[in-house]
Amino acid sequence: MSYNRKNIFLSLIIKTATLLLFIFFNSCEDNDQNSDDGVSFIKDSYPTWSPDGEKIAYTHGGKILEAGIYLINPDGSDNEMLIKSNDAYQADWSPDGKWLVFTAFDQIWKYNIESDSIVQLTNTPGGNFYPDWSPDGKRILYWKSMELGGYKRGIRMINSNGDNDTLVVRYSEDPNFERDGLSFVYSDWPEDERQGFRETEIYRYKFSDSSKTRLTNMPKNCKNPAASPDGKYIVFEHVIGDNGGFADIHRIDSDGSKEKLLVKHARWPAWSPDGEWIVYTSSEPRDGRLWKMRKDGSDKTPITQPAPDDYFEEQGQYLSPA
Repeated sequence: MSYNRKNIFLSLIIKTATLLLFIFFNSCEDNDQNSDDGVSFIKDSYPTWSPDGEKIAYTHGGKILEAGIYLINPDGSDNEMLIKSNDAYQADWSPDGKWLVFTAFDQIWKYNIESDSIVQLTNTPGGNFYPDWSPDGKRILYWKSMELGGYKRGIRMINSNGDNDTLVVRYSEDPNFERDGLSFVYSDWPEDERQGFRETEIYRYKFSDSSKTRLTNMPKNCKNPAASPDGKYIVFEHVIGDNGGFADIHRIDSDGSKEKLLVKHARWPAWSPDGEWIVYTSSEPRDGRLWKMRKDGSDKTPITQPAPDDYFEEQGQYLSPA
């Protein structure tokens, strides 16, 4: 696979109106990339493994390196900027490895790695986040965070060219296709229990009959599920503490059984294409790096470099709970 090293200045191609929408919506929404939850916004988040297993794309928030989406080898070598922007994050690979779909300025875009070009896929109000590409490359799921302009909040789906924007599951968040493309896992509130953003569980949605199956039953918030390529497991974040607090990464079997804690104080799990490794962000104090671990939680190894010691004092970072 060939990777282009040119930098992209997204701010030069975004319309002023879109930028104003971004500023407005982010004053209302909980933006994970910039939240003060122990993972500094300057560090590394939203990792996603390339289909050939050779690269990991991730978001770096700036200050140490320039902000944007980067590519890195799984062993931590050859770290390179791919998209230069303060507002590009939440990337996901196309199945052929030629494109990255991502969020920028509250809209969904895709970037062609070979041609160094960008295509805007959505242009609707309400905040569009967490794009996820289907295994056949034809569809993209995403989360719309607010109801504006006649567009209902929840998990929506578009064709890979941006056409045919439809609502799939209202109110729900964090979609992730399963291996056959016939279903996806996501986070949602139990029926009649939508008290807030911190009480979600992990569910499965099947396209064939529009059925919804609850897979977890844990206190507080379960979110950001990722289904393994072999269809055997689902990893997800379990938020602990009040006001969102910190998250731990857990694993369950595909049917929701055999829950297992894999790593404490960590976020954004994503699978390697062979299903043997999980990449994630550590939210331990003074960390915020990408790490990888085996599917059973063993062999935890850092991938990206740590921040300088004096950075955390400058940013006023607080310590994680024990």
